[in-house]
Amino acid sequence: MWDQSADPMYVKDLQGRYILINEAGARIIGRNPSEVIGKDDSELFPPETALEFMANDRAVIASGRTASYEDSGTSGGVTRHYLTTKTLYRDDEGKVVAIVGMSRDITEHRRAEELLRKDLQERLVEADRLASVGTLAAGVAHEINNPLAFVIANLDPLDRKLASLERALEFLGDEGQTLDPGAQALVTEARTNAEEAREMLRIAHEGTERIRQVVSDLRTFSREDAEHRALIDVRWILDSAINLAKNEITRRARLIRDYADVPPIEANAARLGQVFLNLLVNASQAIPEGDVEGNEVRIRTGSHADGRLLVEISDTGAGIPDDIARHIFEPFFTTKSSGTGMGLGLWICHSIVTSMGGEINVDSVVGRGTTFRLALPSGRA
Repeated sequence: MWDQSADPMYVKDLQGRYILINEAGARIIGRNPSEVIGKDDSELFPPETALEFMANDRAVIASGRTASYEDSGTSGGVTRHYLTTKTLYRDDEGKVVAIVGMSRDITEHRRAEELLRKDLQERLVEADRLASVGTLAAGVAHEINNPLAFVIANLDPLDRKLASLERALEFLGDEGQTLDPGAQALVTEARTNAEEAREMLRIAHEGTERIRQVVSDLRTFSREDAEHRALIDVRWILDSAINLAKNEITRRARLIRDYADVPPIEANAARLGQVFLNLLVNASQAIPEGDVEGNEVRIRTGSHADGRLLVEISDTGAGIPDDIARHIFEPFFTTKSSGTGMGLGLWICHSIVTSMGGEINVDSVVGRGTTFRLALPSGRA
């Protein structure tokens, strides 16, 4: 067992000379066991390393206790890390006669820790960047809102002026009004222009209303007061999330709202909206482009069997294998390629829902689609 161990093991006398050493121990020194026996660290290692090892030996002898140290060494250009444990060996009378040491190679463990540290740092930087984007979005929404209000304020007077012009043209075209051919042509052209202007004004109204709704949704989702709760209609929050994700969804699938009357819930609108937006984007991304009519993203509200409010977001996408589904709410778990996902979205959704006293789970069949099901407490707690 001594020489079969992959971990370096050795015994030193109280003067620091090696009495025994196994093959693994001699190998990391670059010697055979017979070349190590009888020598001390000063004869086997560089001065700085030897002084450190001998100081550790003296500390163990002085304290009378087992101690562990981390050290490293470079051989052939490769640095290895070791966790060394040293303890005292006593004879039958309890007298300390030797030091017993064993080293465990922890190089891969340290490499894994370093990779995890770097990965975590990168993810935290990305999370901070996303938080900054959220703050920026709130600022942009505010800046858009001011000129938008000016545009809307001018569209209404324009609407009234156009209506007045249309009434004047109707008067000129009434029966009994006699116009020469040139005037009649001008009236006809003016009517055509008025009709076109009316259609352009209608489109402008629709466009500004769409912008106003997007700005409103951005401001709702960007609010930082995560503790504020109010009684809200969950369908309003769903519609706000749908407005932001609609373009992503409708490129891939039909969007179906299957809303039933539900009681209000006490929640933070921004945080719950974050949950719905994340689930909607995930649902759309699960469906490849190219068959809008053959796919759907369905949002359903109803009542859970236990009386809680039920929200389901379903897709007809690729589905999630069981071995992945059981991990999807874990932090930093992602199946997306590097740079396209942090693995925090569903974990955050789970954290938000459970903090409300609710539940979120997933049902999925590979090749048929996925349903995320939320059970939320209704009314005031």
